[in-house]
Amino acid sequence: MVIIKEDGTRQDIGIYVDDSDVDPCIPSIVAFAQNGELLVGEKALRQAVVNPHSTIYEVKRLMGRSYYDDPDHKFVYRVRPTLKSHSLKGVRAAVEIPCGKFRKKLVQPELISALILRHVADHAQRYFGVAVKDVVISVPAQFDDAQRKATMDAGLIAGLNPVKIVNEPTVAVFAANSLTEKLLAANDEIDNSEEEKQRHTIWAVVADIGGGTTDYALMQIQGSFYKVITTDGDKTLGGREIDIRLTEEMTRILEKKYSHFNLNSSEFQQKLRIECENAKIVLSEKQQYSLTVEYVDQGERTESLPLEHLLTRVEFEEYVSGILEAMIKPLHSLLTRAGGSITETFGQGIKAENIEDLYLVGGTSQIPKLKKLLLSYFSNVKNVRHKDPVQLVSRGAAAFGAALTGLVQVGKMPRIDAVPLPISIAVDMDDMHVIFERNRLYPCIEKRTLTTYTNNQNAIVIEVYEGEGRTADECHFLGEFELSGIPPLPKNVPEIQATFKIDTNGILSVKASYGDMVKGMKLDVYSKSGGMIGKTRDKMHLILSQLMSPSSEGQAKCELLEDATPMSVIPVKPRKSNVLKLSVDSKYDSVKMVDSSDPNALVPAIGMVTVKGLVIDYDSVTKGTNLDIVLVVDLSGSMAGVPISTMKTVILHLIDSLKENHRLGIVTYATNVFRNLELVSCTAGNMSRARDIVNDFWIMSSTNLYGGLLSGLEMAYHGGRRSRVLLFTDGHANDGKWIENDDIIREIVRETTALRSRTQAQVMLSTFGYLGKHDELLLKKLATYVGGGTYNFVNENTALASTFAKVLGDAIHTIAEKIELSITPLDKVQIVEAITNFQTRQESEKLIFEIPSTADQQSRHILLRLAVPPTTEPSIHAGLYRVELAYTNTLTEREEGSEEYFYVARTEILDVETRSRDVDEQLNRVFVARQIELASKAENREKSVELLKEAYDKIQKSDSKSHTLSVCLSEDLEQLIQDVEQGDFNTAKKSLQDSLTSHWQEKGGRGSCYVTRKEDKLISIFTSLNKSHKWSGTDIRLIIILAFCSLIVIVFIGYTYKKKSGQSKIVSRDSLNPANNSRLFIL
Repeated sequence: MVIIKEDGTRQDIGIYVDDSDVDPCIPSIVAFAQNGELLVGEKALRQAVVNPHSTIYEVKRLMGRSYYDDPDHKFVYRVRPTLKSHSLKGVRAAVEIPCGKFRKKLVQPELISALILRHVADHAQRYFGVAVKDVVISVPAQFDDAQRKATMDAGLIAGLNPVKIVNEPTVAVFAANSLTEKLLAANDEIDNSEEEKQRHTIWAVVADIGGGTTDYALMQIQGSFYKVITTDGDKTLGGREIDIRLTEEMTRILEKKYSHFNLNSSEFQQKLRIECENAKIVLSEKQQYSLTVEYVDQGERTESLPLEHLLTRVEFEEYVSGILEAMIKPLHSLLTRAGGSITETFGQGIKAENIEDLYLVGGTSQIPKLKKLLLSYFSNVKNVRHKDPVQLVSRGAAAFGAALTGLVQVGKMPRIDAVPLPISIAVDMDDMHVIFERNRLYPCIEKRTLTTYTNNQNAIVIEVYEGEGRTADECHFLGEFELSGIPPLPKNVPEIQATFKIDTNGILSVKASYGDMVKGMKLDVYSKSGGMIGKTRDKMHLILSQLMSPSSEGQAKCELLEDATPMSVIPVKPRKSNVLKLSVDSKYDSVKMVDSSDPNALVPAIGMVTVKGLVIDYDSVTKGTNLDIVLVVDLSGSMAGVPISTMKTVILHLIDSLKENHRLGIVTYATNVFRNLELVSCTAGNMSRARDIVNDFWIMSSTNLYGGLLSGLEMAYHGGRRSRVLLFTDGHANDGKWIENDDIIREIVRETTALRSRTQAQVMLSTFGYLGKHDELLLKKLATYVGGGTYNFVNENTALASTFAKVLGDAIHTIAEKIELSITPLDKVQIVEAITNFQTRQESEKLIFEIPSTADQQSRHILLRLAVPPTTEPSIHAGLYRVELAYTNTLTEREEGSEEYFYVARTEILDVETRSRDVDEQLNRVFVARQIELASKAENREKSVELLKEAYDKIQKSDSKSHTLSVCLSEDLEQLIQDVEQGDFNTAKKSLQDSLTSHWQEKGGRGSCYVTRKEDKLISIFTSLNKSHKWSGTDIRLIIILAFCSLIVIVFIGYTYKKKSGQSKIVSRDSLNPANNSRLFIL
């Protein structure tokens, strides 16, 4: 079995053969030579100096990553953003190389990695004398799932079968033990051996510091048994940063010595970087190194001149000391993260002085000063294992592979891999609900029962994230999929079963089902976010085969690569936006390249801009909503200081936001329980009284948590309405009837079950903890098991204010104001028309939309008709727009905003899959509205039915026919067709007219997919249009549609449009008391 290790600087072949000393190393470099030849490994390295812009190295830094993860990209070659796999979901980094004198080509990191893997596998194949197929590939422990999937894609593109993706630090320990026969006994024998069980437990740390990453793993070793406890590190910090830093310093020093030379050319910098890497390696063993770089002045001389500097180890360590110290920093979080699980499992924490064994892996780990820093941190280390550090991971993967094939008998294989970062799903306003905790061993599986957030919600969108943040903005988006077909039912009633599974390679898949309608529906999340679709992978495999085969004379290998062409939409990573979100999208029809005889002709395209997160309009939608709010406040001694002052400020803000149809109650507790304010309507007088109560809060003594919470819940249930109970406490009960956490939870569940059966009230409990000094586990369980609400961690005033808005929802009138969205053409592009119900104004080239603070839905669309200038060739993009959103967050009183750009590319270079279903749906809605209006004015029944059926047929033929809004439109049309065909024609015509307005709902009709409030307007914006524009047939059809739309008084943006409002809300209610399942959920 061939074992391939990808460490960012080289590829190792570890071939498991007894007493084998074969261990060739190949540089991880690919080059497209000036003579058109493809070079891999040593050959590519040798020509890197003369061809720096076409020599690609350290590609691991780009695997599965967004371009914006590391926008500096300090490579000699150019890294540029591109859309991975022609998807609109993410911006991936790719490499742009010159091909000939004038052309640019694009090569994906997965293809570069595949070329290296194929080259290494061919070496192993020649050694074995047999074909190589199955491989084990090792990756840094900090690789996320997108990076792992990209690595697997690279193996598949190379024509290999990656049977296992393994973490480098853990297989390094496997190597150190298995090669001395410590792990080569059957696991059954290990489990049953009293001698093994009684052996001394050794705590060990693996420091795997190579060219590209810094990885640490904490392990427990007991005889022949070992377990990975946790991992940590920095996947952007390695030997490369040392090379870059040293190159910068040597450039500065040489410029002082040789001031009349230009040392910033790419060729010289490449030479210097290679020489600095050699210096780093030599100075790990010697005290000095004579650094020499050949300089050639192209302007005056052809002979080379050596530039020299004697570099000492002391100098070297001084230059890179900051980087070496940064490599130590992850050790603190490594031990901190391990503390909880170790204490729970072994009854003790773990400290640096408990570490007895230190494994040094990777070439960078051999730098003497770094060794000193590690040994200083782990002061009680007894054994430092660093034999063969460069190839230890490769040998470990080889041993692991040998065990997989049965070459070595180890019984049941140990589970050595853990989830590097938490895997979560987004719930209510992008909060994270954790599915897999960090360090969870895999393979593993988790199940959740999800439910709906709004009445009659017919679909949910499951969004999966990775990371330790508390909101979606702070985590890495992995992927999403929609589960539709849920019948119209009250919220919290449907039970959607979701299964999350991480397989042996650390790849996540998600399956969701509702009854028999979607049984077996399953989606590998990373087919959209972290991996390629099969068609794209097959295409790359074909390109790889052609690249590695002999080429015809005069044919450059780079010609086989993709043209460096911008895709249809490339969003730029936005500035963080807490409450509102911005998205851009586009759609193209079949427009051919412009006739060269008409160079001024403009080509039409459709774009769409969406503002997400606008709060539901309280005045028009929730005015009749009755809501009781009961505050339960801990006034014990531990709440003194910042917690109580923070709570006072935010409660007063809440009181100012309440309406008269709300009721407010306040309960406080310490040793005793006080009902400070029974439920009262929120009149001006009552709210003044409530403010006085809050301002008079004062700290008392002990904590009667059970009594205070029970009193608040009783007040809410006896109110007989929809209620939300908010508990503010740090936990830590020490007074009252029940003190222990388990007793409190058990008795509160029992009491609330009895209250629910007697009152039938709908009560939700949410809990708030302060500043990290609270009992988090207790508060989570109370929110989940008792109240179906959320647990909220509070560390500052503004965070608590935002959390209130999420918990109380419609109790907050607005969350943003002074909202403006602007669209600015940056190239020779024009906005011909905008279909929207927002007020607009024009400032020079910028078109500005004034957006209200509240809306009748949570997603608003602006359809744009664009005029795109001609292009001289398909590989050139046609236009660029900047979209900006700015507003004031009313909860935090901060100015916030986001910004995105999108490129518009010519249609003929776009794949049909780039068409957006969302844009398609909005066009369908406009077309359906036009047809309904024409049908309402038709002279006879037959013509009216014909127009309605034409609309129905168009939807059925569209790409988005199965999407939420299109399904709703089809259902509306079916009902209207039936009314016209079977009922009185004049009555039916009146129904058609009513269906275009909110009157339909007022008269008992079901919610329309395209109705807004009747006071909304259609605003059609026309800007100057090039008079020489030559209209195509498609263009004219679009103009006809838009012209009819301008006659309609109402913008048909769906009042009950579920896709962009309710359906994105997910409620989780798994692992709860069965008696509560009818209403318990996590918002």
